[in-house]
Amino acid sequence: MSHLIKLPLALVLQKLSPSSFPYSLMAMGIYLLVYMFSGMVGLIIDPLTIYSPMEILRLIVIEAVLLTLYCYLVLSLNKRANRLIKTAGSVFASNIIFNCLYILLTVVGGMFLSEDSFILSIFYLSLFVWSIHISGWIISESIDSVYASGVFIFLGYTAIWMIVSGLI
Repeated sequence: MSHLIKLPLALVLQKLSPSSFPYSLMAMGIYLLVYMFSGMVGLIIDPLTIYSPMEILRLIVIEAVLLTLYCYLVLSLNKRANRLIKTAGSVFASNIIFNCLYILLTVVGGMFLSEDSFILSIFYLSLFVWSIHISGWIISESIDSVYASGVFIFLGYTAIWMIVSGLI
């Protein structure tokens, strides 16, 4: 059980590679549920959220499905579909850490800084860049490609998600 707690942090710090993620549908499912819960909490406490809790739940479910399908598509195109559980699980696990950091930043930033504070914006931007870096690294490792291709692939997902979430 402690391995399930330490793994996301080790992924985010790049102390473990995505190939170290257990090939376990149950582990991926646990990380998926925690990822969805932490994402919901982050959106609910965000003072700029314009969505109701039910809309947030719908967004989180759609995002999880879209992210899984995108990982499957990228892996399939690179003839690595057998790595879906490890790849999607690694992305979900690492994003749990980023969601928790986002929650912490929102709470602490809200206590000491205004919503439109420049320093708070720099922290949010840094968190976004870090998450793209790690997710891109996970994708590049999973498709046995160079780091830059993984980052661009994940930036593609981010663009697709921004379009889809704007349409919902």
